[in-house]
Amino acid sequence: MKQVWLRTNRRVWLLSAVLPAVISMLGVAAIADPWQVGWGLRAPGIALAALGGVSLLAMALLATQPRVAFENGKVLFYVRMGRATAIPVDVVECFLLGHGPVLLPGEQYAKTEATTVVVRLAERAEEWSHGEFHPVLAAWCDGYITLRGTWCEPLNVDVVTRLNRLLYEASQHRASQVRA
Repeated sequence: MKQVWLRTNRRVWLLSAVLPAVISMLGVAAIADPWQVGWGLRAPGIALAALGGVSLLAMALLATQPRVAFENGKVLFYVRMGRATAIPVDVVECFLLGHGPVLLPGEQYAKTEATTVVVRLAERAEEWSHGEFHPVLAAWCDGYITLRGTWCEPLNVDVVTRLNRLLYEASQHRASQVRA
């Protein structure tokens, strides 16, 4: 069973859901056709309601998806479209608290920094030294994964301590399975 280690920033997804909700409501209002215009207004209304509904569903799914999880001896990173990137727990060495650019659009955010979680991967595992992630969510270079805090639950020393404790417990459990 999947164990969630780090949640996503649900506030961002809830805020992002405002526009699809408005679009969906406009579509429903057009379908209701209070002005008795007929199908000339209902057909676009159905399209708007469907578009808004699908967008709201996508936002709900993204809001419930973890940022980091653990399952079957692998640490799962949900930082790109599609499936999670699964890295063996024995390759993940530790979690560190850091800071880096937020990478949000707009010049007002050019120099803004956010708290990050930096994941150190084992140097011996060269096949895990680089990878592709969505650049706004994370970066993966030279054996380090940097998760941008803008898209995670609020980050602090306690969160990173919890992540390291969970990593230690998972590593110990995995080692005991290998010995048995």
